[in-house]
Parts: sequence; C-alpha cells; structure tokens
Amino acid sequence: MKPFGEIVDSTLTTFKTQCWQWDTVPAFGSIMVTTNSNVHIFGIVAHIQTGSNDPGRYPFAYQKTEEELKREQPQIFALLETLVSCVILGYQKQNECYYQLPEYTAKIHGFVRPATIEEIQSFFSNPLYLHVLFSNTALPVSTDELLLGLLTQLIANNAITESHLYEFIHTFSALSKSDYCRLKLFLQRVQTLVDKTPLLEINIEAVEPISAQQKEL
Repeated sequence: MKPFGEIVDSTLTTFKTQCWQWDTVPAFGSIMVTTNSNVHIFGIVAHIQTGSNDPGRYPFAYQKTEEELKREQPQIFALLETLVSCVILGYQKQNECYYQLPEYTAKIHGFVRPATIEEIQSFFSNPLYLHVLFSNTALPVSTDELLLGLLTQLIANNAITESHLYEFIHTFSALSKSDYCRLKLFLQRVQTLVDKTPLLEINIEAVEPISAQQKEL
C-alpha cells in the first residue's frame, strides 16, 4: 500500500499525520501503519480534521459548489490541509504481533500508509488489541464509536471472521466490566453492520446471557 502522508506529531500512544493531499484521506476506523527501525506500528484512525494551514486565513462560505470554486478561485484549496490522528493499538516486529505500546514513538516525518489485508487479518486475529484501546483514557472519540468504525472497516474488507467477531464481543464485555446495558446497545449497532454482509452472522441473543450471568455474579 502506498503512503498518503507523514507524521508531524508523535507520542507513545498516538501519531498525527498530515496528508500530502488534503482531500485524500483514510476513513475513520481504518488501520494505518508506520515503520520505525523495522518495527511496524499499527494505529486506528480516531480523528480527522481539515482546515486552513495559514493561522491568519480560514475557509469562508462562498455559496458556490466545489467545482465552481476550483474554476474561479483555485488558490483557496492550496491553503487547505488535513490532519489524521491515529491511536496506537500495538506493533509488529520480526513478523510477531505485540499488543502493547511500542518502545519508541513513531518517527517525525515518517511515512504513513494503510495496512494491507494480510496485515489486518494477522493483527486482528487476536482481540488483545482491545486491552490497549481500553487503557487509553485520552481518546478523541468514545471507545464504542471507535470500535464501530473499526468493525465497519474490517467487515468492508472481509478481514474478520465470525469466530473473531465472537471473541471481540466477549473481550469487549469483559473490558467494559460486564456492563449489560452498554453491551446490549453496542451489539444492536453491531448487528446493523453485520446485516449488511452475507459473509457474517451473529446471534446476539447467544451473547447476552453471558453478560447477564456475569452481572449477577
């Protein structure tokens, strides 16, 4: 997969990418990869922001279509930039996946690219990445919304199996401290995603008694 931007801000838990083209942007919940000394760091797109790259100038409502603006005032698009913030889920080193924060931050000016289908299938075959996500207390959006975005991308790319989906739900239930109401509402939204593909089936009623039993304990 080809890089689409480079890192302009980096911490142990996140990295922020400036897109080389302001309108070429990865989807919310998609998986990005950047490399630091042969360590492939995996991050999930958690926030996207497009605006002016000039602090003294900002977009103005012209009441014209994008096509009209590009024809009449193409210079305004040169002032636009898009920043993509990714939350780190783990890393891969020597073909081994580690579901923890990397030893070092992602490199400033390091290139960022979408993960390949093979990388996604390998990394997300184990739900341990959820532990890293739940331990992050500074997410730009709610954990549930971010996970729904992730599932949307995994399902769209046929990168998740039914067994992996069940493992995901059981781990989510445990990490959310068996919050029965939260799990029920979350699964209803997952069901909406699953119903859109004939490749996956999930019986929500089969999952609910597990949480109900944990709640009674």
